[in-house]
Amino acid sequence: SELIINQCRQCRRYARTDSHYEYCEPESPQLLSICLKHIPVLVKKGHASNKLHIVDSMWIWTEPNSMRLKVRVTVRTEIEHVTIQQRVPVEFRIQWKMCPNCSREFTNRTWHALVQLRQKRETGAPRKGLAALEMALGRNKEIRRNVLKIDASRHGLDFYFLTLPQAQQFAQFLSRLAPMKMKTSSKLVSTDVKNNTANMKYTVSCDMVPLCRDDLVLVHKESRSKLGGRLSLVSKVASVITLVDASPKRSKVDFMEVTSEGYHKGGA
Repeated sequence: SELIINQCRQCRRYARTDSHYEYCEPESPQLLSICLKHIPVLVKKGHASNKLHIVDSMWIWTEPNSMRLKVRVTVRTEIEHVTIQQRVPVEFRIQWKMCPNCSREFTNRTWHALVQLRQKRETGAPRKGLAALEMALGRNKEIRRNVLKIDASRHGLDFYFLTLPQAQQFAQFLSRLAPMKMKTSSKLVSTDVKNNTANMKYTVSCDMVPLCRDDLVLVHKESRSKLGGRLSLVSKVASVITLVDASPKRSKVDFMEVTSEGYHKGGA
């Protein structure tokens, strides 16, 4: 039976494994390496054939549009102290199979989870918190690899994902960069009574605390902090907000940290 080499029709890369595709020039050493990896008798472990050694390999010319690849492989093995060497032609058939990256782009309309990032500030106030998160996401390619699509909205950004765990992982990353209140909701799209399945879409709402660095705030008197009732300056925004006393010195305490939960309970 003929051997199969998968190639992505969209980006024209060849599959070294099911999840890893590489760009190779025609009849290149890289493509030859991929072909040799797809010969079962050469890669199967725990079998007598693993004593085969590749002595040489070269391309056999084929018509470029034939969707065929031919390789001449010289192998050597030892049977009962007798060394045998043979030259064998191997033919591969190129089969279209979309790579994971192109498949993700192709299915960008089939999202099942949405992360809504919002920072609601007064009209005209700069959203420096959103800008800082955008810069952090731009530097982290790994955290963006599962994002299907990004849409801008009035108060923030929408990120689309294939699965809920991917969206939750992304939201957890955002929460380490800025204090925010997270809530997950679900919506039933359709059901299949025959197979007892349901198509759900999930929304993870991430509401950032509407404070940015260098903002001047008044800490509520009801807060348990010694800065209660005093003007404070936002000096740092990370997973918590750091406030520095901006009023005349009246106590030894000149800073405090506010979490997202503390802010929404009236901490500032």
